Amino acid sequence: MPLYGSVVTTGLSMLAAGLVSISLPWALISAGQGASLAGLASFALQIPVVLGLLLGGGLVERVGPRRILILSNLGALALVMAAAALAWLHPDRMLPLVALLAVANLVGQPGTVAQDARVPELARLAGVPLERANGLRDIAVNLGLVGGPALGVLLVDLAGVPLALGLAAVLLGIIALVDALLFPAFAGKRRAADGRTGRPTGILADPLLRIVAIIGVMLVAVFAALDEILVPALVVSAGLDGTRLALFLGLAAVAAMSASGLYSAIGHRLPARRVFVGGVLVMAVGAVLLASLPVAVGLIVAPVLIGLGVGPIWPLIVTAIQRRVAAADRGRLIASLSAVILLAQPFAALAAGPAVDALGTAIMTSAVAALVILAALIALFARGLGDLDDRPASLSRSSSAVEG
Repeated sequence: MPLYGSVVTTGLSMLAAGLVSISLPWALISAGQGASLAGLASFALQIPVVLGLLLGGGLVERVGPRRILILSNLGALALVMAAAALAWLHPDRMLPLVALLAVANLVGQPGTVAQDARVPELARLAGVPLERANGLRDIAVNLGLVGGPALGVLLVDLAGVPLALGLAAVLLGIIALVDALLFPAFAGKRRAADGRTGRPTGILADPLLRIVAIIGVMLVAVFAALDEILVPALVVSAGLDGTRLALFLGLAAVAAMSASGLYSAIGHRLPARRVFVGGVLVMAVGAVLLASLPVAVGLIVAPVLIGLGVGPIWPLIVTAIQRRVAAADRGRLIASLSAVILLAQPFAALAAGPAVDALGTAIMTSAVAALVILAALIALFARGLGDLDDRPASLSRSSSAVEG
């Protein structure tokens, strides 16, 4: 039961995050405020995510995953409720609204780390393979991260930012309740024998994690530019409405969930490196088609391929880390790797806004396609990715003890 509770709350958390991430940028772009201002708002919202991940690893290690998860949930809930009330009462006060949501993103990330760090123990309690547990959680993540923005666009068009933020607050309330009831308290963990930590310097020294970080930064930059700036600008420039943006995001979500579901079912029998490289190649094809096809057609074909490609990539990476790293070090390593990769998101959104205004959507779409092609070439020829297929012995069952 704890594993499936974690799957549900992870999905709802990403759904709430998606609502928050798209509401302000889409409101600004659709109101004619320009991509540059939307990119600045997205930058301000995403930088705290990186900081929260970096802080979260150490907090989980010192305080414990359950306590951090509960405190993180409650703090994010209070801040998003305050932001929804402010957007309803004073819709013109954009700066304090961005500030509240930025702090909410900061406070919420340690809870994400707490969930990710204990997936192997939750999988053992449920009696399911680790690949399946990560695949199920990634289905939920994809549903939230892409379905959230799609829903956010529709809600902003329907009734404005307050409705989107109000729904995000309701979801966070449900998350806080479910996690408090179902997430177990784990016994203390001993550090790994080599004292390895999750500091970014350690990530860059490991051949596998270094390549994963490089490719991850490139792909996150692509997603940030596409979802938050470039595709909304494409929709507006082509004279289309918000439903076409929601369709793009929804198709990507369904495709990613389908690929994640397939990985969850048979991932433990597949060669991990081939799955990773194949996923990046499929994404590259989708990005090229978005740049070359007419806008109306590209917005339908491209998200399907991009979603199918990205679906298995993150659960595959997390599974490899969880197998290689002892529980005491796992939270900080996953948090640090996530922070290094996600650091690209705010800067990509910040750069994409002025670039779209200055160069136009056609040139920027081609530039994004070129970046994904480069990532695919790196994945094809990088030797470090061979370590994805390493399957060291599982950690002892004593490492998954739950306090009784």
